[in-house]
Amino acid sequence: MSFYIRKAIEGEEKIALKISDAGRAIMQKRNNPQWDTGYPFEDMLIEDIEKGRLYFVFEEDPYSVVGMAVFQKEKDKDYENEIFWKYDCLYLSIHRLVSLKKGAGRFLIEEGMKIAENLKRSVRIDTHPQNIAMQSLIKSLGFEERGSFAQPSYIDGADAIAFEIKR
Repeated sequence: MSFYIRKAIEGEEKIALKISDAGRAIMQKRNNPQWDTGYPFEDMLIEDIEKGRLYFVFEEDPYSVVGMAVFQKEKDKDYENEIFWKYDCLYLSIHRLVSLKKGAGRFLIEEGMKIAENLKRSVRIDTHPQNIAMQSLIKSLGFEERGSFAQPSYIDGADAIAFEIKR
């Protein structure tokens, strides 16, 4: 099975919303309330597409979207006020990752790591404490846990767990 990615283009926000809904359903089945507020919101996804940072992952067939992620190169407000980062350098943030097919999430994160490596940046990612599947995937790729921070978008008031890697 092979995957490939491409940037989302204008007009594909409905596809992104559909993938987000499917990701939310998976999280809810796993008792993970991370996206229970309806996150990510349509206006966020539109902005991600406009800024060229939302990517879709496909499985061979160009019409078979099996995931998505945001690769954000600009500074991330969630990460700027924290003191626990190991690498004091520019970074790539990975957000809004959804994997609908086994292996697609790993592929997306690895692609983000390649982009960061080419840009000489570290990679930062965070997730909800109940998102055990994501934590396991992140750790299996060599990310190190750096701490936690308040994440107001979490309906249950939990702090996000932050991870970082640099190659």
